[in-house]
Amino acid sequence: MFPSNYPNYVVCVWRFQMNSSTTLLFQFSSFDTETNYDILYFKNEEGNVDRFSGTLRSSDYTMTATNLTVVFVSDLSTTRAGFNATVDETQPSVECKTENLIIRVTTYQQNTLDYELGDTLYISLDRETSLSQLNDNCKVTGSNPVFAFDIGQCEGVFKNENDTVSVSFLIWRYLAPSPAVIQRDVQNKLNVTCLFEADLLISSSKIHTQFGSTKIFAKKTGTLDVALNLFSNEYFTQSLPGEVTVPNYIFAKLKLDEISASNDDFIVQLETCWATRSGKSNSLPNYQIVQSGCVAPHSGGEAAETLMRNYQSNFATFKLMSFVWTTFSDAEQYIYIHCDVTVCHNSTGQCPGQVT
Repeated sequence: MFPSNYPNYVVCVWRFQMNSSTTLLFQFSSFDTETNYDILYFKNEEGNVDRFSGTLRSSDYTMTATNLTVVFVSDLSTTRAGFNATVDETQPSVECKTENLIIRVTTYQQNTLDYELGDTLYISLDRETSLSQLNDNCKVTGSNPVFAFDIGQCEGVFKNENDTVSVSFLIWRYLAPSPAVIQRDVQNKLNVTCLFEADLLISSSKIHTQFGSTKIFAKKTGTLDVALNLFSNEYFTQSLPGEVTVPNYIFAKLKLDEISASNDDFIVQLETCWATRSGKSNSLPNYQIVQSGCVAPHSGGEAAETLMRNYQSNFATFKLMSFVWTTFSDAEQYIYIHCDVTVCHNSTGQCPGQVT
């Protein structure tokens, strides 16, 4: 019927039966029914019911079920265009077996990974793994990517939970190696877990990207210290946690220790800032953030760094779009920020102004 109006007194029923509890995603490109009278119902086997009517913008809806019934009912008058939707599973379809384990990557997951025809998907704990090192069963391509492999052929994280062993696999989209020092176009990954009854000796590790800050000493005769603190918001009220999602911004504030915020006798002048992968300021690789009091020049589109305050008061601030180091594994992803700072005493009003 769509996009023509649906008729009066219509009852349409769609039934979805899955082998196990599954979260289905309904993506509506259009939805227009008579409010409160022509209704679309979703009901799972537990009796949970959701209902929709009226005019909605493009939206997504999910429900978890083993048996899902979708019903549309119209009354005796007033019809409209109805709705148009696609349905997909939010997680890959998996057949968990120790031999010939099957993982089907659905269209929804392909979109999550920005997967296109001709790309390669692969299973590995490390996104930097060379495809040539992987078992052929651990990499797939084509319009309907399906993995089929035996346990042990593809890398997984094994975790023992009482008498059950869970095995988790990470699925990545292959990105060609980049000559750049850093990258912000970080591919998403899928996490697929199977449960087995087994008695296995196992181990696992958890990987986090971490950020560290170093103490900064002012380049001025005397004992003034400048502290660098990292935040997750532009108001500098939420401290940065131990990990960050790329490419979210990191907000940095450099402030004179033990100096009142209202005391402008001292001016913090941020000269140079750079990032390294270790706490040593001279280690390689490094990524320039600030040079000669200005944002370091980088090629690309949206500005990755912005000086928010400098050469104005007893603190300086900037924001940095987070990134990963191109040629290092997830376990090696650390960012340390270092800065060279000059502190000027402004009692005579002779401190230089903002660098442009």
